[in-house]
Amino acid sequence: MQERPVRSAKGDKGLVCLDTVDKKPTVTEGEGWKAFSIHRGVLTATCMGTLMPEGKWLKDRNKRPIACGSWDSKKTYPPGFHIARSKSGTRGWGGNVRKVSFRNVVATGAQGGDGYTMCRYIVAREIYIHPKR
Repeated sequence: MQERPVRSAKGDKGLVCLDTVDKKPTVTEGEGWKAFSIHRGVLTATCMGTLMPEGKWLKDRNKRPIACGSWDSKKTYPPGFHIARSKSGTRGWGGNVRKVSFRNVVATGAQGGDGYTMCRYIVAREIYIHPKR
């Protein structure tokens, strides 16, 4: 049985999803930027509220594909952590921006619009959040 894709409700800005997806990922590993929320002193995923400990590799275990772009899009891509290639690409997603390393890339593309900065993004199955200095 195929999983239904994760998608935003019409007009919802709370779910991170790529607006465009490259035919093939353009990188396999590297470094980028991710915005977080803080709950009781611990980093959490801005959109999902999942606790995100620093200083260790984290794996995304989601299996549901993500709908690309608008809420009614039929195009999907594999799930994973969404990482901005530039720090400015995290504007609008939260004030706690951290440098992360990533590996096991499943998609690359662009994301932004509606008040957010358009930026190149990486979707990776694993990230490492660098501890704040």
